[in-house]
Amino acid sequence: MMSPLADAHVHFWEGMDASLRALRIERLALQSVVEQDWEPICRFSQLAQNIEQNIVTTPFLGIHPWYVAQAVPGWETRLVSLLENLRVNGVACGIGEIGLDKTKSVPMASVVFEAQLQIAVEMRLPVAIHCVKSWNQILPTLRRIVGRSHIPIIFHKFNGSKEIVRELSRCNAWFSFASTASRKSLSIAPPSRVLIESDAQNASQLEQLTQWYHEAAEILRTTPENLAAQTVLFLEQIF
Repeated sequence: MMSPLADAHVHFWEGMDASLRALRIERLALQSVVEQDWEPICRFSQLAQNIEQNIVTTPFLGIHPWYVAQAVPGWETRLVSLLENLRVNGVACGIGEIGLDKTKSVPMASVVFEAQLQIAVEMRLPVAIHCVKSWNQILPTLRRIVGRSHIPIIFHKFNGSKEIVRELSRCNAWFSFASTASRKSLSIAPPSRVLIESDAQNASQLEQLTQWYHEAAEILRTTPENLAAQTVLFLEQIF
């Protein structure tokens, strides 16, 4: 039997706790994509914190680049308020899933991304970044806004080159991989900075996580058990 698992990037659905227990997932970063996700994710995370389920849930609140057009004015204030409330209640949290995606033309995407990054820096919170064909914009933005703040930056479904990895080594970067990830990118990422994720949005997608641990462990020349323990440990370090 696999040791307890961690999931560095998963989305919320009602009743997901049953799937988490069945798969022995003991730590997860729970991601939002629109403001409507924030309250349910906060409730679930606080419930998991208060009930002895052996599931450590870290909520990530943010606006995904695909859904920037749905952002309602005043979202920044509401975001900060929810994050502060989580902290007061002893729940570690982050900002995500945010980023840029060149395959989608969304007005104001870069403005909303930068605003969320700024909040993360000011509150010293980790961020989960979605980057698709946007390295030439994201890298200078990180240098300008994040600078030397050293907040953890998790690159969801990382798909970059050795040069990108080298550039990101200057900041507190983590490289997260789902089963659809580039095997080449996984093989070039620093092993001490690798996270495993499902990017699941439902129970059937989450069930693939165990198999992905086995496949990723083979690429990294380790065991699934070691990789699972490493991902749990790294998520503890980040939060």
